Amino acid sequence: MQKEKRNLDTFYLAVILFLLFFVFGFLTYNYTGLWGDMAEYVNNPLRVLRGEIPYRDFWLLFPPGEVYLPAFLYKIFGLNVNVVLLLWPIVAALVGTFGFVLGKILFKNNWLAGLLALLLFFNGLGHVHFLLLLIATIFFAKYLKEGGGLRLFLSGVFVGLAFYFRFFEVAACALALVVALLISFRADRLRVSRAIVMFLIFSGGVLLAMSIIYLPLINYWQLILDSVVLNSVGHGISMNLAYLTDVKSALSSLLELESKGEFSFYKLAVFLRIGALYSLPFVVFFLGMFQFFGKKMGSLDKIFVVFLMLWTLFEFPKVLGRADVSHLAHVVSPAIILLVFLIKNGNWKIWRVVAGFTAFLLVLQLPVRAYDVEQILAKPHYQLTTTHGRLFLEEQKQVEDAEKVINFINLHSKEGDPIFVSSWYFPALYALTDRSNPTYYDSLIDVIAEPSEEEQQRICDGLIEGNGKGSVKIIVHNPNFGFDNNPKLSFINAAPLLQKCIEEKFKLAEKIGYYLMYLP
Repeated sequence: MQKEKRNLDTFYLAVILFLLFFVFGFLTYNYTGLWGDMAEYVNNPLRVLRGEIPYRDFWLLFPPGEVYLPAFLYKIFGLNVNVVLLLWPIVAALVGTFGFVLGKILFKNNWLAGLLALLLFFNGLGHVHFLLLLIATIFFAKYLKEGGGLRLFLSGVFVGLAFYFRFFEVAACALALVVALLISFRADRLRVSRAIVMFLIFSGGVLLAMSIIYLPLINYWQLILDSVVLNSVGHGISMNLAYLTDVKSALSSLLELESKGEFSFYKLAVFLRIGALYSLPFVVFFLGMFQFFGKKMGSLDKIFVVFLMLWTLFEFPKVLGRADVSHLAHVVSPAIILLVFLIKNGNWKIWRVVAGFTAFLLVLQLPVRAYDVEQILAKPHYQLTTTHGRLFLEEQKQVEDAEKVINFINLHSKEGDPIFVSSWYFPALYALTDRSNPTYYDSLIDVIAEPSEEEQQRICDGLIEGNGKGSVKIIVHNPNFGFDNNPKLSFINAAPLLQKCIEEKFKLAEKIGYYLMYLP
């Protein structure tokens, strides 16, 4: 009876946390400044609805779940970009909620479980693959504490599902799980035959889940391998940002105010929190080593520490390619779980104090994010609305120009017609107007980051052929956009052959703000 009451209390607390986290994200989920990869996320799934196959018909560096899940949402709810954008606050809220559930299993303490939930929601990954890995971790923790082949199987299933959305990041967790599992077999003194059976149960869950989507794409396994495993690495390295990049930016911003004799708690909190994020992998690995070799912990707790340490360690090479805060979150997320674990189970008080202070610095993201949201909502909202979605932009001029561009598209083409949008800094014009893309790329990031005359010619051919319907009806272009303010990564310098194709094969019909509208 007492156990049922505890489970019910945990359920109610988890529901409350989910609602709070969701509302926090929902307040600004469709407020955008038109930068980054947002357009790519909502445009690519549209191609799946048109019967195109990822890797074969359009560029994708991620596993297929990245486009099939949003396409499924479009299929169920209709073509509306807000449906896909809403997925992000829902997933982020679920990450925080399942972080609380994991905390209850590990610590049996609402405060520590709540701390883990807060840290994961405000500093961790709000991605589908991490949510699935978090659920896999919950089943693995239950298996270590209580045993049971079903828990191990379900842990494998959720790892397998996570492979639909990321490869290297999920492989890091899967490898750490396998090592921890093998250590647990030894700690439990399982017979070899029993250990093999349990390992096959876990592996069977992984393979069963992966087969659901990957088997129908078996004919494209070579394309998937090339894109997801090989090309993705080169893509990340080509846009390298050194470790501590964002720490330097935050410090410069803080010192700039200091030189003026001004003080900002907000900028100080941002600097301290970012510094803690970059320090976190080293802090938890250092403390985890002492924890592992200490005498206070039981063997099962040590196995869990090994799992989290290895997960963090195996994720770390990712940030060597691009070490900004958003990519660092892949390493930080498992490190956060270990951090709270060390606060609870540290061998020495001094180590628990260090872990607790680090957690305090990370909690500073709560007031920082709350201030950011308040600032966004305090500004005037300029609404861009079409049949297929509603966005709030930062400036009225942005909305006015985007509306003129959409009106131009509607005037010179109809739904389903081929158009081409060159910049990933433009609105999600394919999805917002329900137009098709006759080229291989919805985003030219890859073409700009790794210039190729062959790929430029391939895009040019697509513009002229237009999916067999003749030339594309419209090109929305700006030759001056680029990446990271690096002249070498600007369109005009990285894709001169494609620029020449656009100028020679199409005519400039109208200039709307920084949008150049071309017609055949």
